[in-house]
Amino acid sequence: MKEEKENILLESEDTNEKFDCFEDDYGISFEELAEADFAPHIKKRGEDYYFEDRVLDCIKVGDTYYAKVEGSHDNIYSVIIHNIDDEFLEYECTCPCDFPCKHEYATVLAIEEGNYREPDLKPIISYNHLTIKEVLKKIPAEDLKETLIANAKDEYLEIDAHFLEDNFLKYLPKQSYEYYYNNLYNDIVLDHCYDENISIYLNVARKYLKIGEYYDAFIICKSIIEGMHDAGVFEEENSSNLVLKLGVYLRNICRNNSEILKNEDFVNWLKWLKDNNYYDSMYLEDTILNLKKVIFTLDNEFL
Repeated sequence: MKEEKENILLESEDTNEKFDCFEDDYGISFEELAEADFAPHIKKRGEDYYFEDRVLDCIKVGDTYYAKVEGSHDNIYSVIIHNIDDEFLEYECTCPCDFPCKHEYATVLAIEEGNYREPDLKPIISYNHLTIKEVLKKIPAEDLKETLIANAKDEYLEIDAHFLEDNFLKYLPKQSYEYYYNNLYNDIVLDHCYDENISIYLNVARKYLKIGEYYDAFIICKSIIEGMHDAGVFEEENSSNLVLKLGVYLRNICRNNSEILKNEDFVNWLKWLKDNNYYDSMYLEDTILNLKKVIFTLDNEFL
């Protein structure tokens, strides 16, 4: 069955070993687990795709496999297959089909033949969260009242996680640098919706800037730069616009919060970037040099 895409963070074992064939303790192959899930003509098209080398990459993380499959008209589709207790499989594919498709079956054959790799991923960092009830208890009554009145429409108001983040972010639990960095790094390695994750991070950073939580905005910017660099995608041409946007956020942080300029993490990070030649990125170097000009205008002497 297909499931709605979700952002999945899983921890891999420390091995890059490939296996000759998938087989569980009872001798059931991966292909046999998938046997009843695909129509005969879909299997035939999936076999054609596999033998035409259209499975461009396949990664195993725990009991989940991530693949990139070349479809028609040079479209590249993302496939995710979950092995549920070696009893049945769950499938996801970004193609338009709403049933198990040829891209998924081609991936099944790649897994069956051991044509996948197991990368080293960062440890899982769980999202630090509270229930809606717990958050509401933290919000001062007057703040809650004013916000509810301002947002009430037609005698109806829906309060969910997005509403709380938009209106009461300062009362929500903070996420660590490791949470942002590990999440992004893993998604880049898996090539799994990391552009979407970056957009989510930037949106949260923007909200932190709006409410004056500058250090939290800083660690998000830092995690994006370091996560992309360490995963090897920082020098892609399309990163230039992202770095420019991060530069705007960092300058905003410095201009509006002089205390951040005395923060040890912030100071050490800028020095680290300089010592490491700004990761050999002309976009990052230009961004940080412009940031330093802002800092100098604020009469700071630590750089």
